[in-house]
Amino acid sequence: MTPPPATVSVPAASVPLDGRRARGAYVRLSVWSLGVALGIAAFFLVARDGDVGDPWLTATLTLAVGWSFLASGLLVWAREDENPIGVLMATLGLVWLAGAVAGEVGSPFASWLGFAAVNGAVALFAHVLVAFPTGRLATRGERVLVGAAYADLVLLAPLWRAARGDAPPVDGTAGLLRPEHFGSTLGGPQAAIALLLAAALGLLLWRRWYWATRHTRHTLSLVLLTGGASLVLMVSAAVVEHSFPEAGRALGWAALAAFGSVPLAVLAGILRSRLARASVAVLVRDLATAGTPGALRDALRRALGDP
Repeated sequence: MTPPPATVSVPAASVPLDGRRARGAYVRLSVWSLGVALGIAAFFLVARDGDVGDPWLTATLTLAVGWSFLASGLLVWAREDENPIGVLMATLGLVWLAGAVAGEVGSPFASWLGFAAVNGAVALFAHVLVAFPTGRLATRGERVLVGAAYADLVLLAPLWRAARGDAPPVDGTAGLLRPEHFGSTLGGPQAAIALLLAAALGLLLWRRWYWATRHTRHTLSLVLLTGGASLVLMVSAAVVEHSFPEAGRALGWAALAAFGSVPLAVLAGILRSRLARASVAVLVRDLATAGTPGALRDALRRALGDP
C-alpha cells in the first residue's frame, strides 16, 4: 500500500484573514502614493503663490500638517486595523492636501472645493479628538457634537459665503493656508456656531481627562494638550486678528504648528496604551505563577509602577 500524499491543513478562517490583510496593505499603499503626489503638488503650488505672505514657510507647514496626519494615520491603521482612528487621520491628511491643491488652481469651482475640503479637514480634526483613543464615538452627545462640526464647517460655511456673494479666496486654500488664522473664513451665524462648538469640544475633552483614571490620563494627556492648544490658538487668532493683525497672524502660525503636532501625540498615546495592555498581560502571567505573598506583592509593584 502506498502512503497517502502529505497535506498541510490550513484553518478556514486564516485564508480570508490573510486576504483582508493583503487588501488593507494595498489600500494603504495607494493612499500613501496619492498623499505623496498631493503633498508635492500642494507644496510647489503654495510656494509659488505670490499672494501668500512667506510662501515657502506656508508651503512647508501645509506639507508638514498633511503628511504628519497621513503617515501617522497609516501607521496606526497598519498596526491596529480594528481601530478607526488610523483611517480618520489618514483621511484628514488626504483631504487637507487635496484642499490645498484645489485652493491654488485658481478657478471658481476649485476655490469652492478647496474651501469645503479644508473646512472638512478641520471637522475631521474635531472628530479625531473626540474619538481618540478607540476611534469610535461612544455617546449620543459625542455624535451630535461631531455631526454639528461637519454640518457647520462643510455645509453652512459655503452657504453663508454664497449668500453674501463672497467667493472663497483663490490664494491658499480658502484662507486657511495663508498667514491669516483659521477663523479668517468664518462669518455671521456660522462663526458663532463654530465658537460654540469649539467651547463644547473643549469642555468635553476637559471632562474626559478629569474623570479618567491615572493610566488613561497618561494615554490622553498629550493628545488633549496639543489638540486643546490648537483650538485655543484658532479661537484666539479669530478674536485678536480684527484689532491686531500681526498678533493674529502669529497666533495663526502657532495654530498650524500645534495642529501638525497632534498626530505625533496620537502615536505617543497609542504606544502608551499598548504598553499598558502589555503590563496587564504580564501581571496576569505573574499572578498565575505567584506562589507566595511576596511574589504577589512584587508582581503588583511591577504592574502598577508603585514601589
